Amino acid sequence: MSSTHQTAEPILAPHFRADRQDQQGLSGKLRALGITGSAFAAIQADIQPTVRMVGDERREVTLCDHNCTVEVDSLPTGGQYTCPAALSLNLGNGRPELVPTDLLEQGLLRTVAGIRIARGPFLDTVFPRYVQDFAIPSAVASALLEATDTDRVQVNLFGGSPETHPGYLSLVETLHSNGVEVHLTTTGRKIVRDAGFRGAFLQSPPDLLALGADDFASPDDAAALFSLPVDQLSAEWRKVPWQHGQRRKAVEAAQIVRLAAETTHFPQLLFNVVMHQRNLDTVEELLDVLAEHAPAAWLNPYPVQTGFLRQPGVFDAGELDRLSAFVDLMLDEHRRRATGGHPRWMVVPRIHYWLMLRAAIDTAADPAVASDLVAGTGIWTCFDRPGAGRCVQIAARGQPATSRFAGGHLGCFWNTVTVTDERQVWAMSAEDIGGWIFRDRLALARSSAEKCQGCAFPRMSFDSISLELGLGEAVRTAYLRARRTFLGY
Repeated sequence: MSSTHQTAEPILAPHFRADRQDQQGLSGKLRALGITGSAFAAIQADIQPTVRMVGDERREVTLCDHNCTVEVDSLPTGGQYTCPAALSLNLGNGRPELVPTDLLEQGLLRTVAGIRIARGPFLDTVFPRYVQDFAIPSAVASALLEATDTDRVQVNLFGGSPETHPGYLSLVETLHSNGVEVHLTTTGRKIVRDAGFRGAFLQSPPDLLALGADDFASPDDAAALFSLPVDQLSAEWRKVPWQHGQRRKAVEAAQIVRLAAETTHFPQLLFNVVMHQRNLDTVEELLDVLAEHAPAAWLNPYPVQTGFLRQPGVFDAGELDRLSAFVDLMLDEHRRRATGGHPRWMVVPRIHYWLMLRAAIDTAADPAVASDLVAGTGIWTCFDRPGAGRCVQIAARGQPATSRFAGGHLGCFWNTVTVTDERQVWAMSAEDIGGWIFRDRLALARSSAEKCQGCAFPRMSFDSISLELGLGEAVRTAYLRARRTFLGY
């Protein structure tokens, strides 16, 4: 299953030569490769949780204005996955009561403050040990330290269509006024359909707007939608039954691209592209279509994740071979960007992430084991070493509700049993939150009866330090070998 890819000189090798060492140039290369980023840490916050009656219990759930399911009432919707927040799974429980804006703002600002408190112990204790354990050259260590010694924090607002929360605009303004970089992951419906909201949205836009691009029927379908004028896209959307939420998302993505092309001051776009069995053969064509119709958008492909659900990987041996070839393409894209070439796609820079997938495929002779690794099982966790989980999630617990409002729990959106705290961030101090990030999260995982098996979500593994600290032992040796081959250390 190993790669046949033959690499050229390691990308960073010129910066390690005694007569040519260039710290500024090295820092630039690390940024171009995504090894370092623009912030010390990130927050991924679901702002759409609510309390619903499930049987005779009040439970915390996340709601969305779309119905992304494989079927409704035994009838297929054309969808490729089932989201627990789907409309059809949450009908008949009355009007949802969302978390008030003031609590959301308090909780997010306290989490930002907790992250900034935790930065000191990270730099003092975790970082030096990381440099030693992972054999980081002094020049690279200096650049990593410079990049992480900052109080900058990213916040990604998500949870279906988070801009439908009545306090969304206020929340963005509050975060920006506190020096926080704001990302929005959404379906985009309200931005498209509500012109009044769109005007206000563009007065204080997020720094990045992320959409899904894995709901198209095919690359040809995506190209056809992107080629339609606005009025025809609206007509196409109206023809789609509400049950077919994934098709509606595809049309809305095309509508957002149209708006971005025709509107000044539109935020930077990013397309998340989940690679699964039905699109793996055509993912390159899809990326080409996205690059043609949204040339300024970042593209973020990654394999479907099932490990956190305690389910096996989905790819067979042939599909793993195709994924392996795609991983090599991604590594080549990073090389071209970092060495002044002309990349085929504007891929989100994360060379360490693709080196981890390279290691996962190379390290297992058994295709079933390799498939499990790329699906998350045993490849990376946020809770085994301090500093791995520098992308902090805030979400619902999926448990019986113990307070009036749902959500606000430090933990994980996908797996709510391993590290999720029963407290809510708006009722915690910044010091308590900082303690959870580097201490309590690990303790909860150690005591959990159903420990998460891991994941390979790009946002979760964040930068190279977080990824390497969270690496599973099964892939660590192969990862370090791939890092030497491609980077030179």
